[in-house]
Amino acid sequence: MILTTALLSGLALPALATTHATLSLSNFSTVLKDLNAGDGKAPEISWGGGYATTNSEDRSQLGWKMDSGFANIDWSSESRQQQSAWTTPGLSTVSQHGNGTQQVKMSDFNFEELKLDANAAVGHNVSSGAMFGQNFTLAAGTQATFSVTANSILSGPGYVGPWTAPANWNGDASSYSAVYADLRIGSFNTGLSGMGSSSWIGQADEYESIIDGQVMKLTIKNSSLVDKSYSLNLSGNAQAWEAAAPVPEPESYAMFGAGLLLLGAVARRRKG
Repeated sequence: MILTTALLSGLALPALATTHATLSLSNFSTVLKDLNAGDGKAPEISWGGGYATTNSEDRSQLGWKMDSGFANIDWSSESRQQQSAWTTPGLSTVSQHGNGTQQVKMSDFNFEELKLDANAAVGHNVSSGAMFGQNFTLAAGTQATFSVTANSILSGPGYVGPWTAPANWNGDASSYSAVYADLRIGSFNTGLSGMGSSSWIGQADEYESIIDGQVMKLTIKNSSLVDKSYSLNLSGNAQAWEAAAPVPEPESYAMFGAGLLLLGAVARRRKG
């Protein structure tokens, strides 16, 4: 129990270790199809104004804590930043401590690109998110297929060095990164995700995960006889965190050293 308490009170801080998560959504396109070829009307879509929102969270590790009988990473509860814009160029923001960036590009209120970066040094938990929204109207008898291309890189370091898990450790990773992307129209959606992690024990290797030009598609059909309005949303999130491992305090090292001396004395007495 004494050793467990000591392990939770300190932090091992390996230098220059960073975990990264990047996500980009681009090459947005719309393909129309005529569902009523015999009515003499061409398929048609009309767009409304576009808008963008960004959000970020940049937290620091306070240490470790016991929660419901398990040892968990103790992250600070810093306020979440959120911004929005209806402007033509789009929106570009940076997280509170500069470890995450969010960018949405628009041209004449139409979507061009969404880019997210989350970069976590040891002892930090960073989340970057963004969303683009735009209303549109489909003429009667029109089918629209929307597509967008996703690219992502997730990477993190392995852990090198001696480490013993504290009692009741719940297996939290030392490095973790993840992305999620979503293309949505009303209650219909398609999405993709990626994740990577390493731990102090077991899976302790450096990792890299790549999404290379994966296309998300979503089709909506207005097969009615009247025009209909819809709402399109493109969103993404990138998260990266890297935790410092608990280490024994000097008192624990002293106890460990005293134990070794005692074992040595016992061994010498047996030889004598």
